[in-house]
Amino acid sequence: MSEKSKWPPLICKQRIRVLCYLFGSTDGTLRGIANPSDRRRCKARIEYERSYARIWENDATRSCNTAEDLEEQKRLAHLSFATLRASNAELLKRPILLRGDGQEFCEPFKDSMPLDDYTEWGYASDLATTTKFVLNDARKEYLAVRWHSPDGTARNVPDDYRSAFEAQMDYHTQALEANRENIAKHYGSPYGSWRGIPQARLAAANRYARLWLGRFESRCEFELALLRITIDEMDAEEHERKAEELIESIERQIEDVAQDILHDILAEGVTS
Repeated sequence: MSEKSKWPPLICKQRIRVLCYLFGSTDGTLRGIANPSDRRRCKARIEYERSYARIWENDATRSCNTAEDLEEQKRLAHLSFATLRASNAELLKRPILLRGDGQEFCEPFKDSMPLDDYTEWGYASDLATTTKFVLNDARKEYLAVRWHSPDGTARNVPDDYRSAFEAQMDYHTQALEANRENIAKHYGSPYGSWRGIPQARLAAANRYARLWLGRFESRCEFELALLRITIDEMDAEEHERKAEELIESIERQIEDVAQDILHDILAEGVTS
């Protein structure tokens, strides 16, 4: 099998180097990122971009019924990959200009990529299935962790935070339903119901819904990873603070003992 007949990597080496520099690497590698939390954030961003590429690949190959169809999609993928590789290679000409901008790549719900655009057509297979809009596991876990569940499950959210957690669950569920209605309206449904979408636009609507939910899940997984990194970072800082307080307390005790000993020595000198 020739190199051209293989699907390109989900993320090119040049892009990984760019991301490493953005998160503070001195040499374009993960090990070159001094801050361990930023190193983890960079890894999470890399996985997030891999997930995007995976969604794109799955969509591109969805209608490949023959070997020729698949080879054509691979050809197009290599063209796209070459363009991305070239644009990232251009950024690497001046890597010092990249350093320190990693925070801008830690907001998954603010970035926009081509798969986020409405689709004007769909595959025949998209007519056979209607995607269900339900909260994914990553979003549920995110909310549970956000409201202090020790293991990221809803059942272990502390009672003190239970009402706030349930309110957030309800909010995000309704927000998902609102997105579903907006998508349906965009594709011609008068009142936002999926059944109201004209048959001629149903395949495109189903395809976009599939892509939208895939992107939503990817964003939720990235946001969950970032939350866990931040929590670990805060715990480490708290542990370090307590350690410093303990050291300072011991040093004060030692100083107090030394002062007492010195006082006793001076007192003995006066009485002798």
